[in-house]
Amino acid sequence: MSDRNRSGFTLSELLIALGVLGLIASFTIPKVLQSVGNAQKKAIAKEAAAILSQAYEAYGLDNEPGAGFNTVLLKPYINHAEDVDAGLLDSAPSNGGMTTLGCAWAECIRLHNGAVLFLWGGGAFDGTDPETFATFLVDVDGANTGVQDSIWMNVYYDGAIRSDESMKPGSHNTEMATGPIADGDPDWFSWD
Repeated sequence: MSDRNRSGFTLSELLIALGVLGLIASFTIPKVLQSVGNAQKKAIAKEAAAILSQAYEAYGLDNEPGAGFNTVLLKPYINHAEDVDAGLLDSAPSNGGMTTLGCAWAECIRLHNGAVLFLWGGGAFDGTDPETFATFLVDVDGANTGVQDSIWMNVYYDGAIRSDESMKPGSHNTEMATGPIADGDPDWFSWD
């Protein structure tokens, strides 16, 4: 059999195929990595919400939540890795830019998954109405990175945990009266 009758690819055909594959990879790999990162953030935030829900339930066995209850009171009921006394956390965007929160003036605790909970003493229950809520922040990476990797959540008197976009219509606490906040949740988060 002569060399002319052999089938195969030429070097130029292989280089073109590799170039096309490289171009496809350059567009898909970043999107896959972003999707994986967003799924991880969402899982950490949901885990933190479950931890707060369990802490609220345990708190309710020892105490009667009512006017003045805030998320700081849940700290003894949360199994956490460490107290965080200093440092900044990413917060929700404000006026078009990122804001930060300082752990020096609030109760911050690091969970075992690396997230930091900002347990806020403000935003306490108004009473025992099912629409009254107390607020906390989950910073999924536990640091001030300048990236929107945190989410505000609320624990209601009836034990429900909701994010800003999914707040009950008549929601209120000692600091504000509000309902769902449009675009209040980061793009990476949803309850589904």
